[in-house]
Amino acid sequence: MLFEEYALREDSCGPGEYRGGLGVRYRMRLLRGEGYFSMLGDRTRQGPFGVEGGGHGAPTRVEIKHGNTVHVPEMGAKEDNLPFKPGDTVQVQSPGGGGYGKPAKRSKERTAFDL
Repeated sequence: MLFEEYALREDSCGPGEYRGGLGVRYRMRLLRGEGYFSMLGDRTRQGPFGVEGGGHGAPTRVEIKHGNTVHVPEMGAKEDNLPFKPGDTVQVQSPGGGGYGKPAKRSKERTAFDL
């Protein structure tokens, strides 16, 4: 198994006076052999809630590629005993954190830094 990517997930944090944290994005590829892939996650329909007027973070997203076919699990981040062959990949984008406080209260300096 080769980790092809591990990075912060841009634009995944919820807006707010204090924005939520960034999620991560990672992609793995099976190089040789055969096996089965299973995962258990959540927050695929709605990202983590913001509080005190803050916005929600981005939800989880999972894509599994078998050759030219892309499979998005029906249950979001829940998959069990999926056959995995050489060249197959799985990409996961974890949720971002919800923001705290009203976005309009975020300082102009922080907003400019974010951009």
